[in-house]
Amino acid sequence: MVLSPDGRFLYVKNLSKRQRLELTVIDLREGRIVQTLDDPREAHTHHGIALTREGRRLCTTVADGGVWEVSVGSDGLLAWTRKIALKPRADKTRRDRRLRP
Repeated sequence: MVLSPDGRFLYVKNLSKRQRLELTVIDLREGRIVQTLDDPREAHTHHGIALTREGRRLCTTVADGGVWEVSVGSDGLLAWTRKIALKPRADKTRRDRRLRP
């Protein structure tokens, strides 16, 4: 989870009932959930969520190693922006072979 720069919103990375990525926005002043943003295409991971310093973009990792960029509106609500595909490290294969018996 990550807190907005002004401390009003808490962004929580959740697991949906369909085992997919879900972002929940909690308004801490009102003490209630104001948005649940579900992406049925992505498998979930429990780690990897960050908010930019100005609080206008949120980034979150997904199970395939990619990163989703999410825009944050002035009202604190989220919208999927784009997925950034990450390539595996070039040395990963070689390292994995050395570790195998």
